[in-house]
Order: sequence, then C-alpha cells, then structure tokens
Amino acid sequence: MDISKIDKNMVKNEEVYTTDDKDIYTIPHVKFDLYGVFYDAQDCTFRRIDKEAASKAGIGVNFLHKCTAGGRIRFRTNSTLFSVHVKYLGMSPGDNMSEIARSGVILLEERIDGSFWTQMVTRLSIDPKENISSCNLSGEMKNYILYLPNYNTITELKIGLSKGAKVEGGKKYKDILPILYYGSSITQGGCAARADASYQAIISKWNNIDFINLGFSGSATAQPSVVEYMCGIDCSLFVMDYDYNAPNADYLEKTHYPLYESFRKTHPNTPILMVSKPDMENEHQEEERQKVIKASYRRARRSGDKNVYFYNGKNFFNIDNREICTVDRCHPNTLGMYLMAKKLYAKMKKISKDFI
Repeated sequence: MDISKIDKNMVKNEEVYTTDDKDIYTIPHVKFDLYGVFYDAQDCTFRRIDKEAASKAGIGVNFLHKCTAGGRIRFRTNSTLFSVHVKYLGMSPGDNMSEIARSGVILLEERIDGSFWTQMVTRLSIDPKENISSCNLSGEMKNYILYLPNYNTITELKIGLSKGAKVEGGKKYKDILPILYYGSSITQGGCAARADASYQAIISKWNNIDFINLGFSGSATAQPSVVEYMCGIDCSLFVMDYDYNAPNADYLEKTHYPLYESFRKTHPNTPILMVSKPDMENEHQEEERQKVIKASYRRARRSGDKNVYFYNGKNFFNIDNREICTVDRCHPNTLGMYLMAKKLYAKMKKISKDFI
C-alpha cells in the first residue's frame, strides 16, 4: 500500500531548491528510495513504528522509535559532490558509544562487484542540531547508500548534489519482503562503531535484502501494542531477538510464546527465527532464560510448525578471543556484530535459499 494516498503527511517531496552550485533535496523525496523508516511530516519526525503504537508501549519505545536505526536511503547519481544537512532533536546520551556510532550518517558507494566503499562519515558539530557534511564524488553514474543513525532522532534531512546532476532511485533490493528484527539495544545497533555495522545491516550487505529494525534499548518487553504492530508487517522472516530486556526468566516465559503465537496467527507461512542472547556468562539467570526460548521453540514444533527455528546465542562469540567481542560485557562491538551477522546469515541460508 502507498501510504501517501491515504495520509497527506506521508507524501514524498518533489521540489528541488537550487543554489549557485548545488541542487538541494529534502528527504523524503521522490528521487531517493527510503527504507527502514517513514517520515511523519506533521511532527517533522522519522519513525520506525506507528506513533499510537509507540505511545501505548511506554516511555522507552515512545522515545526510541524515533531513532532512525535501520534507516537507509538508496540513490544513483553522477554528481561530483555530495552534502548532507541533518537536524537532530539533540545530543544522543551514552558513554559506551562514540558520537559517530550514536549519531553518524554514513555514505557508501555500492560497487558493481558487490563491495562497498566508504565515501563519508559525519560527526556531530558543536551545535548538535545543525550538522552539514560534504565530500567529493567521481562524477560517474554510481549507486550510493546513506545509512541513518542508530541512536539519534532526525527532524530534518537534506541532500545536496552538483547543480544539474542526474539523480534517481538506487540499486534495488531483491524482490522479497524485508526481514523483520525485534529486540533490544543490541538489535537497535549498540554498540557497533557505525550505523552500517549493526548485524542486520551487515547481513543486508551480503544478501541484498531489505530489513526493518525494531530494536528498542531497554524496552523490548513484548508490549501488546508493539506485538500488534509487528503482526501487521509483511516480512520474509521474523527474527525474535527478544530476550535481553525481559526483567527475568519468569517474565520471558509469560510473554515469549504468546508473542510467537500472535505473529504466527497473522503470518501462517512466514519463517520465525528465535534467538537467545549472546552474553551467556554475564548473568546467573542466562541458562534459565535460554530454557524458556528453547521451550517456546520445542512447543511450536510439537504443535506442527515446521517453519520455526532456534539459534543458541551462546555460540555467537565462540572464539578464542571472546572477551574482545563486546564493549561492556554485554553490547557487541563491531567484531561482535560481524560474528553475529556471520552466524545468523549461515542459519538463514539453511532456512531458505531465498536468503542467500
């Protein structure tokens, strides 16, 4: 469904503002493909879920759903320069991630051979609400992808290209529904070094499949409004990376299987991948929590569901240097995210050839 046909606030901009040397496009714009987030023009905010669902889920989700985790813009241009003007709601707090990790906007060139080349990494300026960054491009018609911050709220986004440069929608994702991820701060992207280094973004680079990041730091507790919202999303795979924020094993037991049941009722044929948390040595209750997820998986299989799967998070960092895979004994650094992506991608390929 094209939401712009039923909500005028979601209509994509078609206007271009021209300066002496640049054409300025306000995002969302018809010539740029926006993924992972949508723009609420009424509130001047990019969102990951519906405002009403977020408000019912509590203060955490209500704040965090406006962080642009998983937001991407794909486009193709022959411009010789690129600039991005970003207005943030404010500074994004946190002492275990850099400003680039929390708020950086990352521009990559998508090369013909499937590799990526970093063109630009933004940083917050002294005034966090006004940020303009720029770089030079080749002037040849190439594909680019702009990753939006995992841990900040963007209220305005403008892209500048050389005056008169051609611009059009970028490389397309595979003709398959996006992968839906639900989880906590790790799912949201903490503590990857950059927005394009979350495990979902890495997997998407490898298989060129769109994704939706519904990770909410400290707030993924299977709230009814969030569950209902997710049940309305058509996806090719649902990754229940939901464990970290359940306050204890008892709470997880009360909510985990019901979340699976709710999603399965509205998506009878969609693969569901249940994942347990990676920091198994961090808390005394981890074995009990993992038992809950395994029990959900086994119960689903006994009920006849052959399209539900389980991955043991204990195996994510099963390497000699396990201790350097996280920032704070919990949140993966970029190495940890890479290992998570590698293990989950291998699992996905076993689930279906569609995910290769």
